[in-house]
Amino acid sequence: MTGETYADVKLKRKDRVTSISGDKNQVTVRGVEVEVSRTVLFMRVTCVIRESSEMEEYLLHEFAKQPPSLFDKGIMRKNTKSVLASVLKSKVNVHLELPNNARFVLDGGHLLQSLPWPADPTYNQVCDQYVSHVLVHYGPGSIVVFDGYGSASSTKTAEQQRRAKQNTSPDIVFELEMKTTTSKKAFLGNGRNKDRLIQKLKETYEAVGIIVKQSVADADWLIASSAMITSTAIDGAHNSKFICRCRGD
Repeated sequence: MTGETYADVKLKRKDRVTSISGDKNQVTVRGVEVEVSRTVLFMRVTCVIRESSEMEEYLLHEFAKQPPSLFDKGIMRKNTKSVLASVLKSKVNVHLELPNNARFVLDGGHLLQSLPWPADPTYNQVCDQYVSHVLVHYGPGSIVVFDGYGSASSTKTAEQQRRAKQNTSPDIVFELEMKTTTSKKAFLGNGRNKDRLIQKLKETYEAVGIIVKQSVADADWLIASSAMITSTAIDGAHNSKFICRCRGD
């Protein structure tokens, strides 16, 4: 924009400033949509200001339904979990070897996303792939913890909505002997499809001695609390994979 005249500047819609009147004038108060005129609210603020120096205090509060610094188009912005992981690892002693009696607690969501599906599989073959992976790499007695998908508002809701916008499929009611009809990414982008697959996996895992837990919403707390039972290795991933060892005394 530097050196150009005002008439020659062309900006994409996403780069333009939205006026106070250009957004929806409703906020949710205790589950009820309430009409609010932010233009009138701004005018009332300017009326009660006695000195120009007071304007800074009033402008500390944003005229928006959600703070733009935390939300983007109504969905909480994606945070950088690798930064938190780096801080946590700097505060603890690193153990390169695991105890012989270690039990693994696995992030089920990470397993679903990271493991490739066989070519043109049935849902039974998909489940067998996940079961074989856990048995070979972690052994029977491992604990697999999944997110829940019945909560409308949890710490994981924003991330689930973000993934659904990228690539998703319609609801699929399936039996194990049926062939898959979508890609893994599209299938798992639909939370209801993922929950159905988790229920099928739960039966298959438990049949071979693998313990399955499912949280009401975000599984992180359940993963950590499960790890406090005994000498445990947690295996999970978000932006970067890390393994930590916990002891419950």
